[in-house]
Amino acid sequence: MTITSIICLTLPCLYTLVYLILITLKTHKLIKNSIVLKYDNDILLINLEISNKKLAQAATHDPLTKIPNRRLFQTNLANALARARKNSRILALLYIDLDNFKTVNDLYGHQTGDRILQIMINRLRNYFRKDDILARLGGDELAVIIENVNGHEDIETIARKICYLIAIPVKLQNATLQISASVGISVYPDDGADEESLLKCADTCMYYAKEHGGNKFYFSEKLTT
Repeated sequence: MTITSIICLTLPCLYTLVYLILITLKTHKLIKNSIVLKYDNDILLINLEISNKKLAQAATHDPLTKIPNRRLFQTNLANALARARKNSRILALLYIDLDNFKTVNDLYGHQTGDRILQIMINRLRNYFRKDDILARLGGDELAVIIENVNGHEDIETIARKICYLIAIPVKLQNATLQISASVGISVYPDDGADEESLLKCADTCMYYAKEHGGNKFYFSEKLTT
């Protein structure tokens, strides 16, 4: 067999081999790009999910204290009332306003006021049960929804504890500050059968407590100090 014959026989094999190598390299590149693309898509989806959660959190929670804001509070109150009606249970709504909080802000600055508010809310969060709903309605106004209470004595105990926890002095760098709370209380079904009635009653009771010196809680039927 001549050299020319050998070359003629070998060249097709070489072409085929080179073609297979090129196809393999191209396939490998496609697979690699596909894996990279899937990884990038997964990262994008994770980041999108995180962003959506942050947006949902921002829409329903107070940015300073991380507790429910007024919007989520109203939803929670409607749901809690629906459960109370269904199960024929008592529900308590406590409206809390910090006494002389504006004075603290004016004297020590809003940064100090924010820190005090965070401390007060942490105290309350550690006290309340897991199912109790604590919310910041705005400024220094807070609200608590308490389901499945046995009666006014239980609610009174809770209100006393709130006033006690708020009144504990706060030690900051250069000062020891003490504030108090005025708490208004409305009870389902005694004080109303809907969100608006209960909120109005609790708000009225809170202002009554504040007008009588603060550091008090007040039911619609009686003043308890």
